Amino acid sequence: MARAYSVAMVAHALGLPHKWVDNVLSHNQLPGVLRVERGVRRQLSWNAVLILALTESLSRNFFIPIPGALALAQRLLESDEARVEQADLILRVDREALERRTDALLRDAAGEAITPKRGRPPEDVHHGPD
Repeated sequence: MARAYSVAMVAHALGLPHKWVDNVLSHNQLPGVLRVERGVRRQLSWNAVLILALTESLSRNFFIPIPGALALAQRLLESDEARVEQADLILRVDREALERRTDALLRDAAGEAITPKRGRPPEDVHHGPD
């Protein structure tokens, strides 16, 4: 897996609640999600991030429940033409635009990322009289 992203990074980049992303990943199978063992944070591949971004968009814009939106997003992104035909409907995704937008959001989020400090904060040291 060339690029891998944490759930926190993806949630921040896509402007989604961390809990929403975590719930989608916990209750659904998504290719490209690595969790080697208990206690190890999940990592998402680039393709998994794209699927998640498209899933959220389909769900929000077309009121599709998450499981259906996830399946549709996977079909769209697995298709060579990024399109799905069903009966007399055709749904097409501008994959290049989705990739550019998602990449820009991840880059911006990476620039903002601050690693939380660990341990106790230093005590306030007061020198001199009040």
